[in-house]
Amino acid sequence: MQTITIQKREIPLRFDMTAFEMIEARWEGYAEMLDELGAKKTRSRTLCELIAIFGNAALIAQGREPDLTHDWVASNMSPRQRGKADRAVGAAIREGMRMEEDEEDEAPQDVVLEELEAKKNGA
Repeated sequence: MQTITIQKREIPLRFDMTAFEMIEARWEGYAEMLDELGAKKTRSRTLCELIAIFGNAALIAQGREPDLTHDWVASNMSPRQRGKADRAVGAAIREGMRMEEDEEDEAPQDVVLEELEAKKNGA
């Protein structure tokens, strides 16, 4: 799990369904959030909001009360930390997208082959 440190507070970043729902509540959807993250004028604000969202999702997953806000992140993160935070948010998104794949390590099923083998064994 990705973590960043702001004002000596270590913040784990978790992209899961809780975070996804928070993104949908803030933006119209995931694609709109990506548009703002990619736009020069809104990138810093979106980054701070995502840190708050992903940090709160991690707190919820730990059974703790979410307490991060965009304002707290923006007022306590230095411009120098922005690059590291940007990379950590991107890595958290990639990790979250792989969550299901890690749980489903099975090889793809060939339904036709299984059906042929079932007929062969049943005959």
